[in-house]
Amino acid sequence: MSIVYYGSNAWLGGLCVNMILDSWSHHYLHLPNTLSSKVAMTIKELIGFIIFHILTAFCYFMKPYHMNYILIWSCVGTFFAMLGMVIYLTKSAHGVGDLFTSTHSTVTGSKKAWAWVYTISYWYGSVSPGCTNQSDFSRFGSSNCAIWTGTIVALLIPATLIPVFGIIGASACEKLYGQTFWMPMDIFDNWLTTNYSAGARAATFFCGFCFVMSQISYTISNCGFASGMDLAGLLPKYVDIKRGAIFAACVSWACLPWNFYNSSSTFLTVMSSFGVVMTPIITVMICDNFLIRKRQYSVTNAFVLKGEYYFTKGVNWRAIVAWVCGMAPGLPGIAWEVNNDYFHNTGIINFFYGDSFFSFLISFFVYWGLCLLFPFKITVKHDDKDYYGAFTDEEARKKGMVPYSEISEEEISAYTLGECFTSGHEYKPESSDDELPELTKTSSENTKVFEIVHQKDNEKESSTSSEKQIA
Repeated sequence: MSIVYYGSNAWLGGLCVNMILDSWSHHYLHLPNTLSSKVAMTIKELIGFIIFHILTAFCYFMKPYHMNYILIWSCVGTFFAMLGMVIYLTKSAHGVGDLFTSTHSTVTGSKKAWAWVYTISYWYGSVSPGCTNQSDFSRFGSSNCAIWTGTIVALLIPATLIPVFGIIGASACEKLYGQTFWMPMDIFDNWLTTNYSAGARAATFFCGFCFVMSQISYTISNCGFASGMDLAGLLPKYVDIKRGAIFAACVSWACLPWNFYNSSSTFLTVMSSFGVVMTPIITVMICDNFLIRKRQYSVTNAFVLKGEYYFTKGVNWRAIVAWVCGMAPGLPGIAWEVNNDYFHNTGIINFFYGDSFFSFLISFFVYWGLCLLFPFKITVKHDDKDYYGAFTDEEARKKGMVPYSEISEEEISAYTLGECFTSGHEYKPESSDDELPELTKTSSENTKVFEIVHQKDNEKESSTSSEKQIA
């Protein structure tokens, strides 16, 4: 899905690039289309699409955590650009327009109530992919406060405020121009076409620049790096984050994203219902975190073969069953959303409208019940030391952990470089002399254990059943 989203966002980014080019040249604004009428795009849109891909490709040579500066400034710039558009439109229209202020409703009673429920589910579905993938970037946060603040400010608030801006802008445009424009690019194109003045060109350029940076930031963080991390996890020997992201960018062309917006594609309808798929995933994560593991995780054990998170042959089948049980009832609703003539079952339709609530409850209790009926062993609650510097000193002490700053460099290297993964997280330092330690590998039934021992140690205590020493 990240690849499909990549193509969709890159196409919108190309339209934003054209805003800048339109403000530079009157001839480019009226560039004739030389492509066949059978192709659902123009030559201008193709040029902007290619330029946007080139711009994003350069960004993949940056480290993911260096993107925070671009993300912050693009968010700030885009917010003020949209706010300025809304203020200008409402001032020119002497109000927000009848579309926004109309009190006439075409639905009443239970239909109106279910419409409100559907609106809430629709909003949640729009933020569910971001909520699911936010851990890819929140793990770079310097504190718990930074993680929570970033999620709320960068995801939840914009997902609520920006749609309101869109409705106000479309309503004001209907009053001003006699038609509703739902995309900012169409508004600026209308301004430049009717009046190619210096003020219109300046406004188009600066807003277009903010929109391009916003699309680059969103495409890279939510699609490019996310795909790169997933592919690097699957094929770490051949793929790193940069290669995975560039691969996703290349494959995104195969999705033909121009058909999403320039033809009668059902893509947008289906993607607007993506919460049906994502909600059970989030639910399983919530249940596992708060009820099953009680917010206690061992980071070190994630690198132990057949350790805490190995489950059954590497698969947590309980999560898969809970996901299917929560997702399946909402699939008929997606089919109905695509084509309302499929059926007219009120119960299925209402379930689809409230899927974010119903699916959450189903997946939550199914996963909880399966974990109670078929429990998996949890032997390590959390690391006794903050080997990876995941917390500040104060946060680590509150969690009962030795802070990162109080751990020796030798011990940190032993754990983070994979030289010392023990089932009990025990570390034995070297003796007082300067001789180098040797690596001894021991194996047990469930865990491969690595321990640092001294070369002159003649006896070594171990709880494992067999030993094999390697120099």
